[in-house]
Amino acid sequence: MNIKIILNGGLKTCCKSYSKEYIHDAVKSWLTEKDALEVIDVQEQAYELDELAAYAKQFFQENTFPIVYIDDRLIAIGQIPDKNSLFEVSAKLDDYQITREAIYKAAKEYELVPAEQEADEV
Repeated sequence: MNIKIILNGGLKTCCKSYSKEYIHDAVKSWLTEKDALEVIDVQEQAYELDELAAYAKQFFQENTFPIVYIDDRLIAIGQIPDKNSLFEVSAKLDDYQITREAIYKAAKEYELVPAEQEADEV
């Protein structure tokens, strides 16, 4: 399993911020030796979001981060799954992969879709 986590200034909670090194060490402790983990902080190194993550960022802005991929499939936006969820998702990637439609639906539920864009998407 190849996991990639994209951060923007670390992982931020209401009261604290965690560095990319801290996130790397925490998530790495969940994995086996054959699993690969890459943690990127876009404030420390250049990284261009893929089309799907960029689409999500249009709506969710900075709340898009962290972004999590398993084997180059987008599986989480705005949070890092816990250990059990990560392994559950990895076993059923086709069922849990985030789609453009799912991003749009979530943005619409949170009333983040401008009226003019809503007309274009329908």
